[in-house]
Parts: sequence; C-alpha cells; structure tokens
Amino acid sequence: MNIVIIFAGGVGQRMSRKGLPKQFILVNEVPIIIQTLRAFENHPDIDQIYISVLDSYREYMADLAQRYGIGKLRRIVPGGATGQDSIYNALKVAAEEHSADATVLIHDGVRPIVSAALISDCLHAVEQYGSAVPYSPCTETVITSRDGVQIDGVLRREHLYKAQAPQGFPLGKMLDAHERVRCESSGYEGMVDSASVFYHMYGSVHLVRGSSSNIKITNPEDVFILKGLLEYRDAAEAFGLDF
Repeated sequence: MNIVIIFAGGVGQRMSRKGLPKQFILVNEVPIIIQTLRAFENHPDIDQIYISVLDSYREYMADLAQRYGIGKLRRIVPGGATGQDSIYNALKVAAEEHSADATVLIHDGVRPIVSAALISDCLHAVEQYGSAVPYSPCTETVITSRDGVQIDGVLRREHLYKAQAPQGFPLGKMLDAHERVRCESSGYEGMVDSASVFYHMYGSVHLVRGSSSNIKITNPEDVFILKGLLEYRDAAEAFGLDF
C-alpha cells in the first residue's frame, strides 16, 4: 500500500494580504493545492491520499476535491500549529487504517510540479533502502553569519544540497519517530521537515535526485515562476520532451 500525506495547514502570510492561504490561490484558474493533488491522483502506484488543512478550511477543501475529481482522497485531517504537527495528525489517522509497513510519501501542499518519475523513484527507494528524500544541488554560494552584517564563513557548495519532497518512509517508523521526538524536551526544534525527524531517530536517509522545477511556492514571485514552469511543462509534453 502506498499512501500520501499532503500537509497544507499554513496560512501563507507572505503570499496574500486578503487572508486566503496560499495553497488555495488560483494559478491558471486552478488552486495550487489541486495541482499538487493531481500529481498523486494521476500516479498509478498511489493508492490513497490524506491531507491536513486548517480546521476552518476542511469543508472548503472537501468541496474542491469533489469539484476537481480527486477520487483517491481518503481523509481530510485538521492541521496543527506547525507543519510537523499537521504531518503528525495525518500520520496518526493513516496508521489507524494501514499497516506499519505501508509506504507513506509526505509532500508540501504548495509544491505542485512534482513529476510522476520522481514519485516513482521515491517509492522504489523506500522499498529498496527504507527511506527517500529528493534533493537538488546547491548552485549558489552559501555563507554563514551570526549577526546578518558580517560573513563568518563560506561553505563549500559541492557538499551542499537542497531537500525537496515527496519524502518517503515506512508508515510505522515515521509515526514512531514523530512520537519519540514529541517526547523529547526540545521537541521539533531544528527539525524543518520529515527527513530531519527521521534522521534524528534513525541516523540514515537515502537521497534521490530531484528536479530544479520541483519548487515550493513561498513568496509572491514564486507564482509567476510556477506559471512559467507550467507553460514549459505543457510545451515539453506536446513535443515529447523530458521535463
């Protein structure tokens, strides 16, 4: 069984002054969250989808899913105070309905351009190696600074990579990792994604080559980048090119 958890409980304060969470913003007349869901809805090896959203948007999310034909959506779970809390809430619900050895892919609700090939690569890596985290090489200079005024150091970028999603794990081990972290006094401090939670507990995460187009929508300018990437993807598909 292969399931997906989409966490989309954020409010997106950097994106919209009108109060609409960024995952519901329309891009090419389709909400970003629906474009994300479609990637997994259309993948033949994905069985069910769980999504966590703000409790006040659960009914709205259900309406969108029905309107756009997201048939694999199993449950809409209340989001938490943080992204990790939202993921944990969905993991608990999924674990009640699936065995511990089910594969779970955890994905950002605002990362809509994820290819079928990357989803497949992540599923295969979990099966073979027990985990999967997509990455892309860091192409810019990375500096450190304690005060934001002076450079303390320059890191060697050939050893630096940017983690992406979906991040894949055995369902039981991922839930166990979350529960153990939540029992620690520091909680999720310093753990920015599922890979960091899993690595904290098990010490090993397998990397899968991702794609520079697999962007996360964070700032307003990202919407315009997304529009360009969607146009490029459609053109590439029309000409039978890789994207």
